[in-house]
Amino acid sequence: MRLFLFCAIFFIAAPIYTKAQTTADIVQTLEQGYGWARAKVIEESITINGPAEMFTRIKSDKRSFDISTFSYSSVYLGKYYDKVYGTDILNSAEKTAVNTTAEQKAACAKEIAKIKGKLHITLNARGTKLTDNSYELSMTTITTIGEFLNPERGVGVANGWRPIAKNIAITINTLNRKGQPIVKWSNDSKNCTIDLPIDGDTNYSSILLDGLKKGGKM
Repeated sequence: MRLFLFCAIFFIAAPIYTKAQTTADIVQTLEQGYGWARAKVIEESITINGPAEMFTRIKSDKRSFDISTFSYSSVYLGKYYDKVYGTDILNSAEKTAVNTTAEQKAACAKEIAKIKGKLHITLNARGTKLTDNSYELSMTTITTIGEFLNPERGVGVANGWRPIAKNIAITINTLNRKGQPIVKWSNDSKNCTIDLPIDGDTNYSSILLDGLKKGGKM
C-alpha cells in the first residue's frame, strides 16, 4: 500500500514534458500544406527561436500572420536565389509539384543544396514577451526582408540591389522596449543585425528597407 501511494504521489508531482517546437515543425507544416520544395527552401534559409506559443500561432493557419508568411517567403527567396546565384529552384520546384518521382525530387534537392550558406535569416524571440503586437512585428519583419529580396518587385533586388558579400546572415533580435528598429551591418557586409523593439508601431517597413540597402550595391 505504501509503495502504491509513493508511486501515485511521484506520478502527480512529476512534471509533464512536451516536445519543444522548432523551425523543423514549421518546415513540416509547410511541406504538408504547400509542398516539399517550399519547405526545403525555408529549412535552408530561416531559423525561428521563439516561445512555444509563437510556433502554435504560426502553424494555426487562422491569421494573416501564420504559416502563409513562410509560404510567401519561400517563393521570394527562391526567386532571389535564382536571380542572384543562378540556381533553378523555382522551375525545378514546379516540376516537382507535378512530377513527384524520386528522380525529380532529387533534381530539385540538388538545386536547393546550392543555396546552403548563401543567406540565412534568424529570428531570436525567446527573451521577450509574446503579444499580438510582438508577434505581428516579428512576422512582418520576415515578410519585409523577403519582399526586399524579391527580384520581381520592390525597392531591393528588383531595383538592382545586390549583396556585397557572397554569403549573408540576417539576425532579428526582439527587444522588450519601445522605439524604432535599428539595422546594422558588419564591416565586411556579411552579417546584418536588426534590433526590433516589440512595443510600438507594426509598420516599420521603410526603416527596415533603408537599413537592408546598406548591405549591398545598386
